[in-house]
Amino acid sequence: MTQTAQLCLDQLLTHHNLQALVLYGSPYAWRTFISQLPAEIPAVFSYGQMPEAQAIALGTLFGSARPLALGESATTMQAFTD
Repeated sequence: MTQTAQLCLDQLLTHHNLQALVLYGSPYAWRTFISQLPAEIPAVFSYGQMPEAQAIALGTLFGSARPLALGESATTMQAFTD
């Protein structure tokens, strides 16, 4: 985890502003982040950053997860992509 990411997490936790965590990409960063989160903060991890992975991760977090069919697009989550 970068120093900037650590500072950001520290600030969010100190001021009780972190509502949930979604982390994409690195399982190593995930282990670092998750070890610092209080148990009551929901968190989810995905290796992928593509819209389908984001839709599954956010669906899991918000309780509406369902598998996408082959070729199905996560267009409803398009705003969360970079």
